[in-house]
Amino acid sequence: MIDSSLILDSLPALFKGASLTMQIAGLAAILGLLLGTGLALAQQSKVAAIRFLAGSYITFFRGTPMLIQILFVFYVLPEFGLSISPFWSVTLAMGLNSGAYISQVVRSGINAVSRGQVEAAYVLGLSPFKTLRFVVLPQAFRVTLPALGNEVITLIKDSSLASVIGVMELSKEASIIRSRTYDPFSILLASEVKNLSKAPILKKVSFAVKRGEVAVFLGSSGAGKTTLLRALNHLETLDDGECLLDGAPLNLSLVGKKSTAGMVFQHFNLFDHLTVEENVMLALMRQQGKDKEKAFSIAKGLLERYHLIDKAKVNVKTLSGGQKQRLAIARAVALEPEIICLDEPTSALDPFLTQEIAKYIKDLANENRIVLITTHDMSLLQALDAKVFFMQGGTIVESAYKKEIEANPSLYPLSAKFIF
Repeated sequence: MIDSSLILDSLPALFKGASLTMQIAGLAAILGLLLGTGLALAQQSKVAAIRFLAGSYITFFRGTPMLIQILFVFYVLPEFGLSISPFWSVTLAMGLNSGAYISQVVRSGINAVSRGQVEAAYVLGLSPFKTLRFVVLPQAFRVTLPALGNEVITLIKDSSLASVIGVMELSKEASIIRSRTYDPFSILLASEVKNLSKAPILKKVSFAVKRGEVAVFLGSSGAGKTTLLRALNHLETLDDGECLLDGAPLNLSLVGKKSTAGMVFQHFNLFDHLTVEENVMLALMRQQGKDKEKAFSIAKGLLERYHLIDKAKVNVKTLSGGQKQRLAIARAVALEPEIICLDEPTSALDPFLTQEIAKYIKDLANENRIVLITTHDMSLLQALDAKVFFMQGGTIVESAYKKEIEANPSLYPLSAKFIF
């Protein structure tokens, strides 16, 4: 028979114990999330020593029982003058242990954010820290939220180990010792390693484009067209040579921060976690320091210009290919760059949208910008009054205005064959 009076008498103690459990688990989760995020970023570092230290930490804390770690913090640290109360000993030990597991969850979330979005943020002039804060981590945490929730549940369960350091008998401690020899909540990470060839991709490339002109780079895949645009946006590093803008040397490492150049990527590289207007406003606020009202005003004007105002509040994932292309252009134009690079601007679009994109490109040139395009779409080229550069093997082998190629195709055989 159930003794209801006994249950009622026990409730205060049960609630007190439940409160303590939630405090330990909650604080440990916060510590674990902060530490795990730091470890995840450390594992992405280009410095081998930092990656090694982060990996060693993770291996140690995932490879030893949490109970041993709790006992170490409570019993061993005081020998070095670090006396910690039982509550904080358990919280610290659980947070340190949880950080090792959470790091793998966060790391997988970071790698789930496309490299293209990181490059887009760089071209928009966002610093690495702002890229992490406003582009990468919000999406990483959203993707990994279920796994992080599982880790919190694990911490709630493991908080029962707190009773160990309140009981001094070894027999009792031994009876509850158990090892975490499995890893049910971390996500396996498969990352792509990019090996760059030592052979130069671009070789002795020299060309000149005036303000107000559209330059189109033609050539087969692998000729170096996209690499050239990426280099101008400092997404690739030039080993030698210089670029001039209005006769003055152009520091490519600062083109993003100074908004000198902008890029519209082949696959758009929009920020998937933001709305249409937020994609335009992000760099205006976080890179150029404009207040929200000013950034909103600029974004609104551009969305009206590119016929996206009715989509301002929707997530970019709901847009069509043509709408994404227009948004990508609007985002690049918002920072008022002097050079606009468009990588295969019509490759992901329906053919009937080519004329629309061509009009936008002409408008950019008419605003006294330098417009550089790579394309395999000859219908786009036909719609533009452009200067053509034909690339082969990483260098420019032919250059002429389109009308000159049309008038004298025999003088420009490679370009003529490609166009006609």
